[in-house]
Amino acid sequence: MPPVTAPHNPSTPSSPSNFSFKASRPSLPRSLQRVLAKLLTHPLVVPLISYAYAAPFLILWARVRLASFLKGKKMLAPIAPTDDVAAALLNKEYGAHKYLEANGLRFHYVEAGHPSSTSPLVLFLHGFPEFWYSWRHQLQFLGSRGFHAVALDMRGYGWTDKPEEIASYNLEELVQDVSAVIDCLGYGPREDGTPGGGCLLIGHDWGGLVAWAAAHVLGPRWVRGLCVMNCPHPTAFMTQAGLSQFFKSWYFYFFQVPFLPETMLGAGEWTWIGASFRGKRMGLQRPDARMTDTDLLVMKHGFSQPGVARAAVNYYRANMFRRKEETMEEALAGRVPVPVLVIWGQQDKALEEILVDGTENHVAHGDKGGGKEGCAWSRSRTPAIGCRWMLLQK
Repeated sequence: MPPVTAPHNPSTPSSPSNFSFKASRPSLPRSLQRVLAKLLTHPLVVPLISYAYAAPFLILWARVRLASFLKGKKMLAPIAPTDDVAAALLNKEYGAHKYLEANGLRFHYVEAGHPSSTSPLVLFLHGFPEFWYSWRHQLQFLGSRGFHAVALDMRGYGWTDKPEEIASYNLEELVQDVSAVIDCLGYGPREDGTPGGGCLLIGHDWGGLVAWAAAHVLGPRWVRGLCVMNCPHPTAFMTQAGLSQFFKSWYFYFFQVPFLPETMLGAGEWTWIGASFRGKRMGLQRPDARMTDTDLLVMKHGFSQPGVARAAVNYYRANMFRRKEETMEEALAGRVPVPVLVIWGQQDKALEEILVDGTENHVAHGDKGGGKEGCAWSRSRTPAIGCRWMLLQK
């Protein structure tokens, strides 16, 4: 497992990058963007905004706490698996459940296909508030087409270990997880220094952020290709985000407050998860793509496991508004030296599409695709999304 160091990145693209799929509204002037970003992320300003957002939730928390007490229920009680939930989780068509030891933790993952010298590794990294199950369709699709497909429960999620310390969730540690998992699966560089198989890395949301950083830091010996879904490049985010995006990212601030956010996530038997996946604002709206009742219960069951809510919030506490290590900053300032595909659902209500503009400055060769009916959760009900690009990289 390599240390977090910045690999050599080409200063100019080796082939054209096509990220010309522009958002309809123009961005603010760059000078104003920088001033705005510095102001809203200043160490003295962040706590003020964070506790301002927390104030109404504190009142709501007191009401929910009282209601839970009167009903004799715990606010963070796990959702018990029904027979349908158990059948969905253990569906052999999605793959086999396995564990591995990597970077000092025990990781749970689901594996489809078979590892071999001719089977490329495809490693899936999920986002908030998900776990391996979000990639079930892609596992089935690629596992049956000669790939070794692996969907990980990232640290803190599902049935993977959940460190208590906030610092355990910083980006440098998460990148180390990726390299350690690739190595444990037998695809890392060999002891004699010759390249191993590497992997094709697919990430969404937080998994996308980790995938961006891993591709930068680890380079082509570990990551052969990168596919990111609805997650802007971390550097592009800070240069493109306008005032409206910071309002949409209010939860970045709320999650900085201790204790309250993870407690509120469990309110009403985790009802906010239903609103996220099926609500009018954030959820999948196409009738043929909406999440089933069973799938929704599966997601609630996975996120309600003891310790998951706090760990998920700790991703934000450890990385948002905190300066990264110098080696990580240096790596992210260069260009990703492997093929990149960014897939963007244009109905994503949490992240504006304009955040993708400027991505061409951070990749050596890549492309962008999107759909007007897609949202942040598109791949959870669309089996082939991202997979056809993987077939071309095989």
